[in-house]
Amino acid sequence: MIVQARGRKGGINGSAEEKKGLVEDSDAEGEDFELEEGVKVEKDTVFSIQSKKNTSYAWASVGWGYFMNNLAKIILVFFTILSVVILLLVRNRGEEAALICIEEVSKELEVVPYPKVDFKLVKQAKDYTRFSAVNAEQWIIVSVSGPPTPEVEAFTKLKGWQVLAIAISDAPAEWRLANAIFLSLDQQAQLGYRINRFLPYNSYIRKNIGYLFAIQHGAKKIYDADEKASLLHDDLSKVFDLQLSGAGSRREAVLQYRYFDNRKIVNPFIHFGQRSVWPRGLPLESVSEISPEIWYAEVNGGRQYIQQSLANGLPDVDSIFYYTRKSQAVAFDIQFDSFAPPVTLPQGYMAPVNALNTLFHPSAFWALLLPVSVGSKTADIVRGYWGQRLLWEVGGMLGVYPPTIRRKDTLEPILFEQEKDLHAKVDKLVSFLLRWRSNKSTLFEKILHLSHSMTEEGMWTIQDLHLTTAWVQDLVSVGYNEPRVLSHELERNRSSWSNLGHQQFLPHTFSAPYLGVEDLSGMASSMADLTRWRHFWGNIVLILECVGPSDHTVFGWRMFYARLFKHVVILGPEENLDLGVEKVTWQSYKKAIPILTGNPLELKSTVKFTGSRNLSVVRASCIYKLSCFEDSMSKAVEGLVYYSASVLQGIFDRYPNADGFLMIKDDVVLNYWNLLNADKKKLWNVHKVPVAWQSIGFNDTGKEWFHSDVTKQNVQKAIKSMPPKFRQSYRKVKDDGHFVMSPSDLYYVPQSYVNDFITLITPANNAQLRPEVAIPLIFQAMEKPDNYDHAALSSMLYFDERKKFDPAALYRTDLDAVHPWRPNNEAELARLFKSVGKVDAHLLDAFD
Repeated sequence: MIVQARGRKGGINGSAEEKKGLVEDSDAEGEDFELEEGVKVEKDTVFSIQSKKNTSYAWASVGWGYFMNNLAKIILVFFTILSVVILLLVRNRGEEAALICIEEVSKELEVVPYPKVDFKLVKQAKDYTRFSAVNAEQWIIVSVSGPPTPEVEAFTKLKGWQVLAIAISDAPAEWRLANAIFLSLDQQAQLGYRINRFLPYNSYIRKNIGYLFAIQHGAKKIYDADEKASLLHDDLSKVFDLQLSGAGSRREAVLQYRYFDNRKIVNPFIHFGQRSVWPRGLPLESVSEISPEIWYAEVNGGRQYIQQSLANGLPDVDSIFYYTRKSQAVAFDIQFDSFAPPVTLPQGYMAPVNALNTLFHPSAFWALLLPVSVGSKTADIVRGYWGQRLLWEVGGMLGVYPPTIRRKDTLEPILFEQEKDLHAKVDKLVSFLLRWRSNKSTLFEKILHLSHSMTEEGMWTIQDLHLTTAWVQDLVSVGYNEPRVLSHELERNRSSWSNLGHQQFLPHTFSAPYLGVEDLSGMASSMADLTRWRHFWGNIVLILECVGPSDHTVFGWRMFYARLFKHVVILGPEENLDLGVEKVTWQSYKKAIPILTGNPLELKSTVKFTGSRNLSVVRASCIYKLSCFEDSMSKAVEGLVYYSASVLQGIFDRYPNADGFLMIKDDVVLNYWNLLNADKKKLWNVHKVPVAWQSIGFNDTGKEWFHSDVTKQNVQKAIKSMPPKFRQSYRKVKDDGHFVMSPSDLYYVPQSYVNDFITLITPANNAQLRPEVAIPLIFQAMEKPDNYDHAALSSMLYFDERKKFDPAALYRTDLDAVHPWRPNNEAELARLFKSVGKVDAHLLDAFD
């Protein structure tokens, strides 16, 4: 007679009566599933019995008892026989063959049974608790270990949210709180979920029960929360994207980390201003990577199915950070930038996700499962990485959001012993997940596949494989609709990432008192200044034109300006996707540079004193003179404005909601703090700086390029080809005998003038006008100078750039701008920042 017994814990010990009882108990639980091919597991436990006579049970009991009593001897005999076989193999087949045989035997013994589930046989779960009639779309899930906390009570006051408190073994049976549902251990068992038998009693991991309960009772959003976390807002929608589609959804694009082949994990704390802090679950190898992004891809929102928010006070940090960044008697009080925009991760990137402050949308409800075999301090981190990998299979992405809670540092110990497995395996886990691929056709099949693979790789034990198998069955039983699998983007070509839109954001850098750097006394004041500057400049698009090679300075320029401007567009002679440089016509630059900087050139400098804003400023007017002037060369140089028609049109169309566009070259230093009173609805130009706004007569003679017949003819050609209304407007400002020559290094075009500006670029291009003539001509055709903002850009310092001088020594902070100061390398750029840092104290901190 043969008795076969397989159950959820392997073999079954005990008498025949106990076995029979177990079979009867299993009838009340679960549906059929298979652990391995050829072994059918019916309702958790199946016995194959060839005879049903009572004597059969007796013989089975005797045989089983004999086996258990002599188990040690049987094992000893088995290994003795195995040793003999190995010795024979070594003698007859050689050592190598024997080792291969041993390896094969070892692998066979380590084979993990693959779970197979027939979802068609899964029955609908029924709720026999007193909460069976409850239905809500928005749920907050917390585990409770004691009486209701003030923090949980605050959760119950959030409009439209249902709080669900999941008891662990320490929770009092009389736990009561208005507007909250409390599920005791007994009530959790009454729900009949398959996962219940795998969950520890005294751990927040029992929140798994709460997730299923919420889904069963109509959940559309699940907020995974902590019972000791204080809310910063009275409305979670102020931070999270609660609506991903339809009314109330985020319709503008969201930021996303740019993809680099040599990066796999990011520290999102940096994006929110804390470069020296890292989250629990970040591989220690990545702790030293503290450089801010400042330049992001721009993608459409609506797929951030998992949204991780941060916590002020005591963030979710690991024990290494906690005990190495302060004295034990000092409580952490770390702040993040609440005004930083959310940032998402592309497929191929990961970040730690916890169970303290995370929002899940329905397409990611399956990712709520907390594993049981990796320890409580590791479970949510492993869940987060496991979930992120599978999230890509349904086209979703992880979003990281500004802080929504505050956690108080109570100075309770954070034990390294509880995290040691996390530190030892997290990097290996992330690497494995990035390599993992599956050819399964449905999400639930992929979930089982990945869970099985992680078991084989030792990322967790077979206990979590059984838990996952039970979890997906429970999801089906509570009515969860499995998301459709989409093709992911892990294999797409790197160059295709460049097709995404781009946006600049320079994270604000907070001081780091926990690294021995004490806060400055003026930090609060300088922070207020930075806030005011960002408020004024934030919705203006800055277009930076780099005339020469920019590899050594463009990153610094971008960081410099992105602190203030939401959008920074950099134009250069060569495209550089990594640095975000957009290419303009190289032909124009190549032919223009010799004229502007090379010989033969003769510089005529005039020094004048002009008053503006009660300032007396020495200005040097740099007027270029060509000793050998050729019409053909002149035409080539004047073609420098060609890029404006095509490039600027694209930039203007890209930002239709911007207040305006500030054009600046890389040899101009903008003192942005002096322009906060400027009118963003008016044109800005240097028309109030006499040496920078010169009236040239058509009958004037000279060797300068603007005195040439070609230039004068081209100006007249451009005027004649203007649309009539602009030509009339221009004639009201300038007579037939004069035109204006002015540097085009710095000017501002409001959004309301964009269409006119683009319209007038065409005749200027067709006439092959240089920017020094084209820009003032366009401005005068659009509007009378009397209607420009008279204060903006009215105080500028022009150096004699043909003579040796130290711009740092001549630089002044009380002017609107300084020209020229073109850093050619990082060291010169640092000197410029140091000078500007006399007013902007945060600038130096940002570039430390």
